[in-house]
Amino acid sequence: MKITRILSVFCILCMLTGCADIFTFSEHSLEQDVEQTEHNITVNSSARLDYEVPQSIPKILVNQVGYKPGSDKIAIFRGENLPSVFYVINVETGECIYTGRIEESEYNAELEEYNSYGTFTEVTKDGKYYIMADVIGMSYPFEIREDIYETILYDAFRGYADYVEKPETYIMCEEATILLLSYELYASAYTDDMNIPESGNGIPDILDVVKKSTERLSFRQNDATGGVSAGSDMAEENAEASLYFAAVMTKFYHTYKIYDAGYADTCLRLARKAFDYAQTSFDRLDGGLVYFAATELYRATGAAKYATVLNAYSMLENREETTGVSGYFYGDVTYLSTTYPVDTKVCELVMNALRDRVEKIAGDSKDEEYLTCGNKEQDNNEELLADMMELSVVNYIIANHEYDTVLQNHLHYFLGRNTKCITYIADAGYTNCAAEDALTSNPVYNAQLIAMLNAISQCEQIVWEY
Repeated sequence: MKITRILSVFCILCMLTGCADIFTFSEHSLEQDVEQTEHNITVNSSARLDYEVPQSIPKILVNQVGYKPGSDKIAIFRGENLPSVFYVINVETGECIYTGRIEESEYNAELEEYNSYGTFTEVTKDGKYYIMADVIGMSYPFEIREDIYETILYDAFRGYADYVEKPETYIMCEEATILLLSYELYASAYTDDMNIPESGNGIPDILDVVKKSTERLSFRQNDATGGVSAGSDMAEENAEASLYFAAVMTKFYHTYKIYDAGYADTCLRLARKAFDYAQTSFDRLDGGLVYFAATELYRATGAAKYATVLNAYSMLENREETTGVSGYFYGDVTYLSTTYPVDTKVCELVMNALRDRVEKIAGDSKDEEYLTCGNKEQDNNEELLADMMELSVVNYIIANHEYDTVLQNHLHYFLGRNTKCITYIADAGYTNCAAEDALTSNPVYNAQLIAMLNAISQCEQIVWEY
């Protein structure tokens, strides 16, 4: 009697959601289920109601925005006793266009839940879909199309371009560093049509916006001493802010000199003054920042004074412990890309260390149920974004499809495929996080999101070229 009641209730729910004709509650084998085609698993159009998003946290988790047609697609299923198959349903027609297998669930002690997954990579046709499975219900809807992330990228860019109040020099420098490094690696992803006043001037819009940041930063430098203020009020010159200023202004010089040699030379001159101002304080400053500034200036000038400094900080065994992306990371990338003479042994050690770190990130992510190392509280997005910065750099160097997949899995995580089923990008998906937790609300995270999206768009092309 209890089983009969359960089946009756489930059948009623299926009818209410417009999917009563999808499932046949018989003794079909899994093989028979998988052999069903889009022709014989179609919702009766006369009975189908409009799709309504779930009112509670669903047990089928997807990227709530969607996927590119050619990307890997994985749904996460929650529950100890899961059905054998799932169905991908076209929202507009009610047609089941794909039947997939749900893998055996495993218990995640940290998250205190049973998880499984199912792949639907074969679904490549543009459209709006949701996933449905016996007993556990349906997912949020999502789209498949090539330009699926363009709106997110545009909004993140506008967040950077329109942000006026930038009180801390360190934050301004961090943003600019992330975006300039991303541009160095994936320049073709950045366009000149992002609807800013400078659009159409032949210079990628991201460089036009970063230029404005360098102009604001230059007003914080004391012309007489070369020192740079840590804030916007010029209350006190700061050696660490001066070092970061030197690194960023030189990095901008390196990229911008082909567009405006005069302004680029001005940036380099100001950077030299800031470096000289901070030089007497190197022994008490962040060694990573010293190394970063020295490598940028050496790449730009080839001057021996900068080589001497960077050589003192380049050896891995001499570095202090750091976590996440640091000045050492940025300095290493610059060191590897300089055309002036460098120590090839250091290059080899640096490259091996970067690769080992990224291999660990990829391996650890692959072993987690949500294919990222997001923790139970989901409060380590800063760490995840830093990991993706490292991974995108190494992926550019060695073009590994696995790394591209890891990048995409982190984007899926940020867009709802996580244990809380919330999205961390403002106005994207159906269940947004608190406003203060959105990646786009933090200027540094927003810059990392821009870099991540452009790496994903370009890495797909690079991988296939190889």
